[in-house]
Amino acid sequence: MSRFGETADSILEQLKNGKKLRLNELEKKVSLNDFTILHFMNECGLIDLENECLKITEFGSMLLTLK
Repeated sequence: MSRFGETADSILEQLKNGKKLRLNELEKKVSLNDFTILHFMNECGLIDLENECLKITEFGSMLLTLK
């Protein structure tokens, strides 16, 4: 898996419980060098990014359960 994919996976794993997470909290848990990936994940419907808070979407949750 690419580094991009690994980072996206890590972000979804952090959000999988359905709770909102602030950007600064996510930065402590996942290595983020730039926020392009978050904007991409938001545009693709994997996460909701609003007012520096992140939340996984139903679509993002479904992707986590695919094997």
